[in-house]
This record gives sequence, C-alpha cells and structure tokens, in this order.
Amino acid sequence: MFIESEVVIKKGAKIRGPVIVGRRSSVHEGAYIGPFTSTGDNVQIKRGEIENSIIMDGCVIEANERIIDSLIGLIHQLYL
Repeated sequence: MFIESEVVIKKGAKIRGPVIVGRRSSVHEGAYIGPFTSTGDNVQIKRGEIENSIIMDGCVIEANERIIDSLIGLIHQLYL
C-alpha cells in the first residue's frame, strides 16, 4: 500500500492493498478501494467500491455500484 502526502482517509473508509492513493486525495466514510487500484492526485472517493482500476487526477467518485476493471478520467476541453 502506498499512500502519498496530504491524503485524508476518513473513519469508516476501507482500503485493501495493493493500492496507490495520490497526493491530496480523500477516501470518505463507507467508500472501499480494493486491490490493484491506483488513484491520481486530488481524487475524491465519496461513495462506492472500486477494484482493479485506475482513477486519474481530479476525479470525484460517487457511485452506488461497484467499479471494476476500469480507467476513469476527466474530459477537458481544448481550445486552439
């Protein structure tokens, strides 16, 4: 298990490694991060269960379902 700096893990959150949690991220009460999951920086796991997935920088997860085998990222607009 690798937890970066400035990470907040609230009471009642569950983390089962191996996992990586990026800087300034938070895992809220009742959320579950399972094995083989990696989060980027500034990620908030507010609700849900995640396993075998990659959550990229800045994402907020509020899921009522289980997320497995997934890659989740933000869509940014590019103006040229």
